Amino acid sequence: MSSKLRPSGSLKKQLHSSDGCIIYAEATGNPLSPHVVLLHGMTLSGAVFDEFCQQQVLLHELYIPITPEAHTSKLYADDFIAVVHGFDLKRPVSVGWRVFLLSILNAAHIHSRSIRGLVLCDILEHVHPPPISGIVYLAATPTIAQFFAGSATPRLLSIISASSDPEQRPSVLRDFVDVCFVSDRGTAVPYTMRCTIAGMGALQPPEVPHSAFGRAQDPARRWAAVEACLPVRMLYGTGDAVMVGPEAEREVRRHATDVEVTVLEGFGHMVWWEAPAEIANAMVAFSRKMWRVLARALEFGVIIYSLA
Repeated sequence: MSSKLRPSGSLKKQLHSSDGCIIYAEATGNPLSPHVVLLHGMTLSGAVFDEFCQQQVLLHELYIPITPEAHTSKLYADDFIAVVHGFDLKRPVSVGWRVFLLSILNAAHIHSRSIRGLVLCDILEHVHPPPISGIVYLAATPTIAQFFAGSATPRLLSIISASSDPEQRPSVLRDFVDVCFVSDRGTAVPYTMRCTIAGMGALQPPEVPHSAFGRAQDPARRWAAVEACLPVRMLYGTGDAVMVGPEAEREVRRHATDVEVTVLEGFGHMVWWEAPAEIANAMVAFSRKMWRVLARALEFGVIIYSLA
């Protein structure tokens, strides 16, 4: 993609990953600005970010390709790389919501599969050197193991357990939508938004999330990356009924040497929907910082965050 021909606006692409999987990705903003990749949560699609990405601060300050969701760690990484190459991204900041970020860290391989917080783990495991300049955990957990060891709430785990029963599918979808929007603020949720979330989940076969959750991950390289100063930004709400933010934070702080955390009082799992301006400003500030670091590194021929 030529930034000279396309200084701003929206661009839609169908990309192909290493196993032929078709990935729909859409970019908004200015390609001359810092690059950010948004990774949606399990059972959903990039459409959940449509309204969020219309904020002027994001359109002016960032360039954001949104990726959608065979479930091996390498394939998740291949999906991510397909998006990076498809939009000619330069060491983007990866913003993972929910369980999405786990896959990116396994990255010499990334795919548009399903769980995105966990995708960061996949990206950094398989792609060397890391193809990203920083990580934003947006109400997300760092690894599948951590997800089941304390980052996921009992309510979410019960929903996942019930999802394999076809007869419970309708009630599971309703519970899933409800839990996403739980917050201490009691923000009214438009009916169309609830239908959007439920519809995305209904279209995904139950085998998909089960396969995604069951894939093997080796978080060693992801932790090596953050221990080698790969910057990490975490944002989560205290009213989240899906993820236990403090548990995920403790796990990240055990390894990360450059981490900044913002705790949003009363906000739920859909923090980017409840507090769009605050999340957008945090993304812009972090991405600008990473862009400056990358520019200095390229100027002096420095390879940053090498795990060789």
